[in-house]
Amino acid sequence: MKKKNTHKDLGFEIPDGYFDTAMDRMFDTMNGKAANQELPFTVPKDYFENLESRILAATVEEKLKQSDSEITSPFDIPQGYFEQLEQRVLEVTADKPVVQMNRETPSWVVPLLAVAAIFIAMVTINGLFDGNVLTMQDIESDELAMYIADTDFTADQDAIDILYTDTDVLDDTAFNSSIDNEVLLNYLADEVDMNQMLEE
Repeated sequence: MKKKNTHKDLGFEIPDGYFDTAMDRMFDTMNGKAANQELPFTVPKDYFENLESRILAATVEEKLKQSDSEITSPFDIPQGYFEQLEQRVLEVTADKPVVQMNRETPSWVVPLLAVAAIFIAMVTINGLFDGNVLTMQDIESDELAMYIADTDFTADQDAIDILYTDTDVLDDTAFNSSIDNEVLLNYLADEVDMNQMLEE
């Protein structure tokens, strides 16, 4: 099956050996153009040496050409503005009647009602939450013992802190000064098994 619209069908023909010599012809053309080509842009002699002075002179000249009439400010004040200003302000703020609203209640009643509402709210909130506070005396000793048995304490100090509330803290200042070292040593020697203590 013949393909349609090939280059031969469209009337184009490729010369024999075209692709074999295409690269050589392309390089020859490029090298010839590069050798014969002159730079299209030339800079006059001493152009860069006096460039800065020419630019400055051109900007100064341009500024001098502009006249005062050409330079306008966007914030111009109309003629006679300040002479008419006071009169215009007085016209706008002419005596306007002051309308007072009649109140049915005196002005001191509203703050008094606000204070009363705050007082009632405080009494209500304190009354609701005071009944829910538990003390150590309210907890039965059996419940406390079960709680301590079920709870895994990380240190013995935690259990002591739970058992002894702030009211049960011992006064250790008198305790330390009233015990003699000799009495302590005798107690330890007679009552405490030192081997068991060392094993723990």
